[in-house]
Amino acid sequence: MSRKTKTHKQSKHFTIMLIPDSSAKVRSVRIPHWVFGVIGVPLLCIAIVVALFQARVFTLETTLRQSSDALYQVTSENAGLELMIAELVGTVAESTVFAEEHLVDLEQKMDELWEQREFIDDIKMGIIDVFLELERLNIPFAFDEDLFFAHAVGGPRQDNFDDDIAELRAVLTRDAENIQMLAEYAAGISSFFRYRPTGWPTTSRRVTSGFGSRSNPFTGQGAESHSGIDISVPIGTDVFATAYGTVSMAGWSGSGYGYKVVIEHGFGYSTLYAHNSVVLVSEGELVRRGQIIALSGNTGRSTGPHVHYEVRRNDIPRNPEPYLESLGTVHG
Repeated sequence: MSRKTKTHKQSKHFTIMLIPDSSAKVRSVRIPHWVFGVIGVPLLCIAIVVALFQARVFTLETTLRQSSDALYQVTSENAGLELMIAELVGTVAESTVFAEEHLVDLEQKMDELWEQREFIDDIKMGIIDVFLELERLNIPFAFDEDLFFAHAVGGPRQDNFDDDIAELRAVLTRDAENIQMLAEYAAGISSFFRYRPTGWPTTSRRVTSGFGSRSNPFTGQGAESHSGIDISVPIGTDVFATAYGTVSMAGWSGSGYGYKVVIEHGFGYSTLYAHNSVVLVSEGELVRRGQIIALSGNTGRSTGPHVHYEVRRNDIPRNPEPYLESLGTVHG
């Protein structure tokens, strides 16, 4: 006897039972499977989309937070850089102002140094003029103009201008003191030789009677003291002052000198020019070396036309010959 196998038929729907309170009947609702396929898949897709969206939002929030932190850090660093730049700008500005003020100060100091140098150079030129004047007088002396202007200061270090300026100022100050002393000494020399009788009082060099003891020129007998020298010249020859000075006597002399001129020169020196035909200066007049003071003649106690020339020191007659050797004719 064959058996029939029972096949369980799978249900194609879901049953949902609704159980109310005890007073109502139990109800059941049958929902076919295909309904879940139609509704569930979209809901699942929506859930996936929502989940992906939330994940994206979280990622964006994280990225934004990180970007915000980085931006804050950059902003802070920029603020620090701006502050640093501002400080540097301020420092540079202060340095620029200081440099400008320092430069102005250096320029003022250099101007002062140049003025001091020019002052020293002016003094040097004055000293050179004195030496050149002495040279014209044929007075022997050793003078090197190039050496006089040269002075070693030392090379600039180029590391500290203040030190260089201080060194230059010290050198110039020392030079100024030395030059000032030399200038005073030169001025004394110049003054001495300006007022010291120097050179010949005439263009003639013919001495007919020297200084000291001589025979009487009128009788040729006996001896007499001659207090100067006699220079033979024609009447009317120019007679020159042999140094700077002041005329103390100009005119006729009753002591045999005829028309004479006496000049006081200073430093105890005086000169006398006698037997002139014409006197061209007056008492109290200031005269210079080489100035024409008279014209030669044959006045007074004279044996012929000539100029009697005397040099006195502290009113004592001195031999004029050493004073003639220093210079040629002094006219000019």
